[in-house]
Amino acid sequence: MPSVQKPLLQLTGIAKAFPGTKALKGVDFSLRAGEVHALIGENGAGKSTLIKIIAGLYQQDAGTIEVEGKKVAFHSPADSLEHRIKVVYQELDLVPDLSIAENVFLGNLPKKALRAVDWQALYSRTSELLLDLGLDIDPEVPISALTVAQQQLVEIARALSRQAQIIIMDEPTSALSQTEIESLFAVIRRLQGRGVGVMYVSHKLDEIYAIADRVTVFRDGEHIATEAVADTRHKDLVTWMVGREVKDLYPRSPAVRGDVLLEVDSLSGGNIENFSLNVHAGEIVAVFGLMGSGVHNLGRLIFGDMPRAGSVRLSGEEIQAQSPMDAIRKGLGFLTENRKSDGLLLPLSVKDNITLVSVNNYANLMVINGQEERRATTDIIKKLSIKTPGIAQRIRYLSGGNQQKSLVGRWLLEDLKVLMFSEPTRGIDVGSKAEIYRLMDDMAHQGMGILVLSTELPEVMGIADRIIIIRQGKSAGRWISRQEANEQDLMTAATVQMEKVI
Repeated sequence: MPSVQKPLLQLTGIAKAFPGTKALKGVDFSLRAGEVHALIGENGAGKSTLIKIIAGLYQQDAGTIEVEGKKVAFHSPADSLEHRIKVVYQELDLVPDLSIAENVFLGNLPKKALRAVDWQALYSRTSELLLDLGLDIDPEVPISALTVAQQQLVEIARALSRQAQIIIMDEPTSALSQTEIESLFAVIRRLQGRGVGVMYVSHKLDEIYAIADRVTVFRDGEHIATEAVADTRHKDLVTWMVGREVKDLYPRSPAVRGDVLLEVDSLSGGNIENFSLNVHAGEIVAVFGLMGSGVHNLGRLIFGDMPRAGSVRLSGEEIQAQSPMDAIRKGLGFLTENRKSDGLLLPLSVKDNITLVSVNNYANLMVINGQEERRATTDIIKKLSIKTPGIAQRIRYLSGGNQQKSLVGRWLLEDLKVLMFSEPTRGIDVGSKAEIYRLMDDMAHQGMGILVLSTELPEVMGIADRIIIIRQGKSAGRWISRQEANEQDLMTAATVQMEKVI
């Protein structure tokens, strides 16, 4: 019988525990040469812990790691790199002020005599790597001048500069447009053709079916299944991830539409020009646009986080420009698209993050009533089913879905009229997505107005009562109900010059 080729990477019985948590409970994972093997699971399933063990950031408590059939031990990231493994993290590990070339060969700069940097060789080798990945750009350009998609290719070029044979991609498309995603997939397929193994971690199941050969599912730190992608169904993956069948990802039910709450008239600023919309009590309005369309700036302008022209009124009252505090006082809340940098205070506790905006409600003569603050936090945790060991837990250790629910809880402690969500489910698993959508539905039924700003077309079509398209900072189409919309029309409006107003 012909010998079976050994996997590039084989993890067997990997276990890892942290105080109060068993992150991994004897899991297995393998990666073959020239394959894309997807790893999926809800937030908190153990994916990130496994990645950090492979990267040498953590050491496993039990289990073995083999690279090309040889047992290895990683005590540091340098050990992992030495075995030609490179992780491309969701939050890219690049130095913005250095050039592309300096980032690609960071820690491994080509040298001449007397250990001087060989700049000519540096730029020449970098150009070759970039062109090989389809990126025709000057290697002397600083990283800060690149798009997120270009920066990801620089990370991959860095991996190739070290002859990486195993590349791990952690949520690589979370901030990419559809065109950029297709370009990334083309690069991945070229890597496959050279025998590179790619471990692909994503919450986007459609991408798994588009790019992966095999898929492994983790749940609560345990290995649930490994199958050829072609042998699975979408609903199988969801059921394996959450441990139950998710019958309705978008639990949208009819609500009573009330008075106009939010009125935005001729809003301009940043790349937004003369944009108008309104949101009624009891409804969910979604603004859909591609990356770079202005969809994210729109929320910041309305909230007063960017200089603006035009008018923003809440229940008829004008909200001061460049004054988020005035927006909050009048009943407007905002969850940004980047919860870690703009929403959460990662070193602080769950309690401190949830009560951040409303802390004055528990203060008397500058003294905080800790008992009341703790009671309010506990009530929110129960109401939103936030999974945490306790209110004192640092929020950085919660899963993405539970961090997002904590941010929703922050605003529920305020007397809000309208809550804006920018990319409400970015980077969270399918089970947590369903819970976030249910919370939106509940808030709308309680008479709140919800404004969703999203680049996720299925999300917009699943939850919105009305849909507005933004393209190049301008309104490019409006649909009075999601039933009247279809994906082709919405995408056409977002990409092609047209005016569709019903």
